[in-house]
Amino acid sequence: FEETVAFLTTVPVFRNQLPRSELPKVAQVLHQNQWRSGATVIREGDIGRAFFLVKSGTALVMTFGKSGEPDWIRAKLCKGDYWGGHTMICERPNAATIIAGDGSPLVTLSMSRTVFDQAGLRRFLTFPKRKGWPREEVNYLPRVIPKSPEETDFISRAIRGNINLRAMAYADDTLLCQVAAAAMRIEVTKDTVLARCGDLGHEFFVIF
Repeated sequence: FEETVAFLTTVPVFRNQLPRSELPKVAQVLHQNQWRSGATVIREGDIGRAFFLVKSGTALVMTFGKSGEPDWIRAKLCKGDYWGGHTMICERPNAATIIAGDGSPLVTLSMSRTVFDQAGLRRFLTFPKRKGWPREEVNYLPRVIPKSPEETDFISRAIRGNINLRAMAYADDTLLCQVAAAAMRIEVTKDTVLARCGDLGHEFFVIF
């Protein structure tokens, strides 16, 4: 409980709007869940039912094409990021699917609109309107391509042989396999933007 209260003091949407005395009340009503890598937290098109806050791990914001296959990764959410603020004030379909990212399990803290109102948080909290993830506008992010076992092995060997990653040269095979398995293989076209000056970086890129 104390850990959750301390965590909330680091999240701007709570720290900047709530009196510190209200944080324990929020910590009491938040429900903690753990999601294995690849698990679906919410689905695009379903009616949003809860607010979610990332406590640890990562979450991928994805949209799907007409075939039902993953279309694009719109964003990668990390510790302190949130989604579903709109569900606290209105009822509408989710704009994207959220799945647990690779690596360590995704841990979320969530609450429903009913809990939000019962806790009296509406008089303190508003969730800033944030840019959504429309298909038409967000087209600069790369398409994720599943890796075969051969490609995972190739990535392991490439990391070990990369002169810019000298520290990995002494890593054991198990660690390298874990790194390779967690990596996302992407292909990008000419002039694709992978990182923007001034943005907070959450990803590490290696060119093969």
